[in-house]
Amino acid sequence: MAHQGDREAQQRGPESPSIPSQPGAADGQDDVLQLAVQHHQGGRLAEAAGLYRLVIENDPSNAEAFRLLGLLHFHQGDNASARQLVEQVIEMAPQNATAHADLGNVFASTGDAESALESYQRAATIAPEAPEILAVMGQHLRNMGRAQDALEPLETAAELAPQSAEVLTTLATVLQETGDLDGAVKNYRRALSIKPDLAAAHANLGLALFHLEDLDGAIEHDRKAVELNPNAPETHFNLGWALFCSKYREEAERCFQKTIALDPSHAEGHLKLALARLADHDRDGAQLHFDQAAALARSPLKIGAKFKFEHDIQQYRHLYAKGLIDGEAQSLIAHLEMVRDALPGDLPHDRVFALGDTQTKLLGETYGAPHHLPECPALEGPAINPRLDRAALEKSYFKSDPEVLTVDGLLSQEALTKLRAFCREATIWQDIKPGYLGTYLKDGFCTPLLLQIADEMRTALPAIFGDHPLIELWSYKCDQDLQGLDVHADCAAVNVNFWISPDDANCDPDSGGLVLYPKEAPMDWPFARYNHDRDAIHDFVAQCDNEVTVPHRSNRAVIFNSNLFHKTDDVHFRSGYINRRTNVTMLFGHRASK
Repeated sequence: MAHQGDREAQQRGPESPSIPSQPGAADGQDDVLQLAVQHHQGGRLAEAAGLYRLVIENDPSNAEAFRLLGLLHFHQGDNASARQLVEQVIEMAPQNATAHADLGNVFASTGDAESALESYQRAATIAPEAPEILAVMGQHLRNMGRAQDALEPLETAAELAPQSAEVLTTLATVLQETGDLDGAVKNYRRALSIKPDLAAAHANLGLALFHLEDLDGAIEHDRKAVELNPNAPETHFNLGWALFCSKYREEAERCFQKTIALDPSHAEGHLKLALARLADHDRDGAQLHFDQAAALARSPLKIGAKFKFEHDIQQYRHLYAKGLIDGEAQSLIAHLEMVRDALPGDLPHDRVFALGDTQTKLLGETYGAPHHLPECPALEGPAINPRLDRAALEKSYFKSDPEVLTVDGLLSQEALTKLRAFCREATIWQDIKPGYLGTYLKDGFCTPLLLQIADEMRTALPAIFGDHPLIELWSYKCDQDLQGLDVHADCAAVNVNFWISPDDANCDPDSGGLVLYPKEAPMDWPFARYNHDRDAIHDFVAQCDNEVTVPHRSNRAVIFNSNLFHKTDDVHFRSGYINRRTNVTMLFGHRASK
């Protein structure tokens, strides 16, 4: 799956290690310069600036006075003056590594990432054993999205300054981003052995331990991060999610409430508070926060693919034909067709790409927005088929090896009809992956009917779901010309996957469903490995020769141990918008709390 549904998006870096922000006078400087530095360090910037200028007036060759005055302007946000002064320093002293690094900071502040990197690299060439320069260059590479490239300078900086907790924390954060969670944990612990009260290290160590599924360890460090930084919404959020996944729901709910009290626009805080309310069967309270989360998370979609444009064109035509949207749809369709038709003919159908300025202008704000979001209320009667034989189904699940249960006729006919209509009509399909589109709780896939289904699922089969709350919910649509998801396992205890497409849309009734492998993902594999590492996963499941294939049927559910590897079976569906293969997935409980 593409979406973990945990705290990955909440990871924050520590304070960036950089050229020291507090200026220091070199030996031999006169009393005036030292007095200026004292004013600068004390925040009396006007006095410091006057004294720096006095030094420069009396000694125009004093490069350090120019540099410190430039640093003062930089701290005041006057990048133009800072750049001018620092460049004068470099002209006077081309081998002044600190000045080159200062210039890099100015460029970085103005958004010129490449020029900033060049300046940091010059500084590092001049002073290859200056850990503060290597550290700030590594942090900058990380900020550029080049985490792998950031490792070398940060590792060298950590070797040169093994007692710098800030450098070790930044190195750990980059290791975490590149998937080396064990290395990250090691360096966070080293940092905390030096500075036990470093809040950023505790916060990110909690994240790393969470992803290693050490929930107790995550909670321990999240609590410390809250204690050290009680006004940071993320610290409360991270603690809340670790507690929720550990089934400490009452305390978790208080953490989510604190998160949004500190930051009412915290979309993930609202989302997780909604899950906590739903876990207590408070569907109305959950709905309120799901809706707020979806509104807050809404943002312009900046990527596209041929099959995404085809889907949207067909969807708008479907809505227009049913009289659900007005004539404005014609212009929406025309713009989508213009963008699609202008794409290179040899561009693969499933290639996902960033939109250019012309494409963005043509598509406008409607692309990626819920232009049409129909109501999908809860039913007065049951949404889960009341004729299901609970005892027989639960017995079958626990007797099976692996734990896989096929349930036909999962939903009542009214629930199936309404949910199928919602998935066809709601313009909320914004997650673009090669071969399929997805929509999640945060996109608006959180209607009262869906919450009713998820809530009733737990009460319909209590022995299977136990005390496992819903932790994530999504739907995927497969393109008729492409396939769905490759082999993966999910970060949950129990997985419910059910199909709502009509049976006559499937050209091959023996396929189109789900393939499950009777091997669980090793518990010491982190999420990135058992969900994304194609080579490791395929090597692992290659040892299986008795996989279970469940063919597609409308209103058929497969309930299974989420730790089992599984994939979408081959898809051979008819063309046409209403025939797209559509599945709904619900995840219950966390993998580590089974």
